[in-house]
Amino acid sequence: MADQVQEFVDQGNAAQREGRYADALYVYRKAMELAPEHPVPQFGSLMAAMALGDSALADSLRAKLRVSSPELLGMLNPDGSMGGGMGGGAMPPNHPGPIG
Repeated sequence: MADQVQEFVDQGNAAQREGRYADALYVYRKAMELAPEHPVPQFGSLMAAMALGDSALADSLRAKLRVSSPELLGMLNPDGSMGGGMGGGAMPPNHPGPIG
C-alpha cells in the first residue's frame, strides 16, 4: 500500500509542476485516503489548495499540518510560496521522508 501512496504523491507533484493544481489535489486526496496522517500528501494538498485559491481547504490542511508536521509549515514564506527559512529548499530536520 505504501508504494501506491508514493505513486499518488509523485503524480501530484508532477501535476503541480505542470500547473495542473486540480489534478494534483485529486491525487493527493487519494494518497491521504490511504495514509491520512502522513504529512507529505497533506503538504502537497495545501500547496495545490493555495494555488487554486481555496482558502477554506488550505486553512483545514494547515491545521492538520500543525499537528502532523509543523516543521513543514516552516518551509513556507508568509505569502505561501516555498522557501520560508529553510534555505535552498532543504527538507526540515526529522522530516518523515518518502512514504513507505
